[in-house]
Amino acid sequence: MARNRNVRTWKTIDPNTLQGDASKAYEKLQQANAAQKEARKHLERAVSDSVDLPSTHRLVFSYQASHFSVAIEPFKRKRATSKPVHFDKLKAEIQRGGS
Repeated sequence: MARNRNVRTWKTIDPNTLQGDASKAYEKLQQANAAQKEARKHLERAVSDSVDLPSTHRLVFSYQASHFSVAIEPFKRKRATSKPVHFDKLKAEIQRGGS
């Protein structure tokens, strides 16, 4: 049995083109989002500080479907660069014993 799926075509609205009440409501939403981001940062720091994890692990937070969830994962070092490396240079570095 084939599913009937509604296909939506999404359009991005330039917020600077909103007028009147729509512009005010969008600005209010932006302020609420900024406040929520700050509140999440404080919550995550407080929860992380209250848990005694080894320095090799960290808590990761999720807020999907209105649920507050955490997971423990190994701490990953950030890459020094995300710039692509030429394969020949990488091969030469490996042959020299570098990583």
